[in-house]
Amino acid sequence: MEIGKPRNPSRVGDLLTRVGLIKQSQLEEALILSRRTATPVGRILLMTGSLKEKDLQVVLQAQHMIRTGQLPFEVAIRALYIVKASRASFDEALRMSGWTTEQEAQLGELAELLLSAEVVSESQLKSATARAEQMALPIGRTLVLMGLVSPSVMAATLNAQVLLKQNEITAQEAVHGIRIASARRISLEKALILEGIYQPQSNSWIKLGELFAIAGLLSESDGLWAVEAGLIEGRPIGEILVESGLVSSESRDGALELQKMVAEGKVNAQQAAELLKEVNSQGVAPAQALKSMTHLGTQVANLLKMSGLITDEHISKAEEMSTPPIIDLSACLLDASIINRETIEAARQCLELIRDERLKVEQAIVVLSYCVRSRITVKQTLEELAWDHVVQNSYASEDDLTRAE
Repeated sequence: MEIGKPRNPSRVGDLLTRVGLIKQSQLEEALILSRRTATPVGRILLMTGSLKEKDLQVVLQAQHMIRTGQLPFEVAIRALYIVKASRASFDEALRMSGWTTEQEAQLGELAELLLSAEVVSESQLKSATARAEQMALPIGRTLVLMGLVSPSVMAATLNAQVLLKQNEITAQEAVHGIRIASARRISLEKALILEGIYQPQSNSWIKLGELFAIAGLLSESDGLWAVEAGLIEGRPIGEILVESGLVSSESRDGALELQKMVAEGKVNAQQAAELLKEVNSQGVAPAQALKSMTHLGTQVANLLKMSGLITDEHISKAEEMSTPPIIDLSACLLDASIINRETIEAARQCLELIRDERLKVEQAIVVLSYCVRSRITVKQTLEELAWDHVVQNSYASEDDLTRAE
């Protein structure tokens, strides 16, 4: 050992001698051979018969947990003494010493909720726990994969854990909520609200995972896994999603901004999901996506009106029937059943032709009107009108549509 250099107490050799698994003289001899042969000390001790493979693996596990901050040094030493005396596994020794990791606490809470709500039996939980260890998967996801718990009930249970952690509900209320949610096939929040147990701080709030799911950017199973992983590791779900490669950091940041916009009442959940799609596909900021969506919706509505397909009265009716805030006029017309999705898509295609300078506004009006009334596509309309080739020397400014009333 170098003079003046502090010895690292989490070295394998120090841990072994500290609990008496090897003698100090055996360690010193192993250190000499290790330096000469460039072989790890642990391997030297095995080769010389000074240490058993099982004992080495236990010490290596303890060393890893100490160095990664999962376990205090003193707790590791106490558990190693138990291993030496009882020949128990290191995990068993930790439990015998009274130590419970945060992960074990979270798993225990999830299991307790599922059992108390009678979602699973003890035998089913035991079987799933064994499978989870084999597959290196969280217990919640394993239960869903095994078909023992439905995704909706698992989502309710995980949400109950979140609310418990935030001290929003009691354990008894959580169990009651899970039972109601399971029986009525509704969300946990809705079950708790119906029972008069829970009132959310804001009606205008959407979970991050839910926002990605509505936008079609995250599957239900991946969303459940991220929530469970976040609970186990005590980290934000957005961080879990990015680290696992399920979403990009840019999309995560955009979703967080949109989540805030929903809470402030600037957009609703469905609008936020549509905006998130644009943020994800176009790489634009939420504010820019919102501006573009508003502009496009107005242009679509104006082109429809200029084509004689809707009137000002239709627009007023759509606005009256829509839930604020209104950011996409074309979506309001669709929701009010004034026009169908095919008509909106046809209008958008005509707008693209105008922007590409293939049609003038007047020509686009003819195409859209003909297309909708004949119930054919824009492409078929252009072919029937013999306008399927690029129209030369034609240009129409988007301002023509924006100004149209």
